[in-house]
Amino acid sequence: MEGERPVLPSDLVKCNLTVLEHTKSPLERKFLKKRRKGYKKTIQHKQGWTRLRVGDILLAKEAASV
Repeated sequence: MEGERPVLPSDLVKCNLTVLEHTKSPLERKFLKKRRKGYKKTIQHKQGWTRLRVGDILLAKEAASV
């Protein structure tokens, strides 16, 4: 299928991640309307984001020796 990426089992790969910050995206506005009913509504929201720093990525042979 399109868009699929190969995934390695978690016992073969070790990765060190550091959380840098928790923040929110810019304000998104969505306008809802129903024709001929007079219904109008605006929905506003901010998506939560977490910024990560990827450190060392170790494969099974490297992880066993460390």
